[in-house]
Amino acid sequence: RYILYIWRRPLENKLTENQTKGAKYLFPDGFKYFIHNTKLLTDMGIRVPAIIFSGHRDEEDFDYALVECFEGQSFMEYMNKGGDIRTVADKVEVVMEKMASFKRSFYGPPMVNIPFPVPPVQLVFDFYAEELRIAAAIDSEISFLKSDLMYLMERKKNEVTDMDKEEYPLIHGELTPPHVYILENGEIGLIDIEGIKYFDIEYDRAVIHLAYGDAIPVPKYICKEKLEFYTLCLKIGHLSVAADYLAHVDKNHPWFQNVRESCLNELALKVR
Repeated sequence: RYILYIWRRPLENKLTENQTKGAKYLFPDGFKYFIHNTKLLTDMGIRVPAIIFSGHRDEEDFDYALVECFEGQSFMEYMNKGGDIRTVADKVEVVMEKMASFKRSFYGPPMVNIPFPVPPVQLVFDFYAEELRIAAAIDSEISFLKSDLMYLMERKKNEVTDMDKEEYPLIHGELTPPHVYILENGEIGLIDIEGIKYFDIEYDRAVIHLAYGDAIPVPKYICKEKLEFYTLCLKIGHLSVAADYLAHVDKNHPWFQNVRESCLNELALKVR
């Protein structure tokens, strides 16, 4: 079995685009990143879907890649069936450690060789502050919390002392259950690899903590202040995407309604 990916420009995206300068250092995406990262991770010994063939169609102006479809189940399917999270989590940790063993002196996507002149914590703050502004402009309940949340973000950012590092590990950036596969041979496979980047490991850990909670413990070496800051920003990001989707795509979508409600309630408690 195979999967055909198509990248067409311009993208048909009804959501509000975040125009923060340097956003590609946080969220790289597109055909060229997919091709480059597939080879990079494969060479590192990380299991990702093999590319059968790829190319560009001039007539329709799109890029494409036919790739292997993993034989197995996603971590989400495994969890929904009542599987033991800890057993798989240990294997995911091994993959994370293997990726993190590759480091670089500046953060960003592997194929981008020009450093961005802003510390990663500041870039994340700028991006998610803009997400908060976007959400507040379309949702009155978020607008009510905007000033308090912005103050909380600023305070959490200022608690971080090591804004810059001498080197940054390679992280996936979105190791949520749908992007982790348990292959038939027991091996762990990763998908959605366009966004891998050299970055603060605490960002990856914040994603994992929000996705799995205490089922995957936070290692002791993780900077608590950075973890708290990134977790707060990601939660604001989830709220913003949900509000944006409900406002511009489908106001009755139950999953996004639940995300908005839960994030709003949780963030409201943090600023009371």
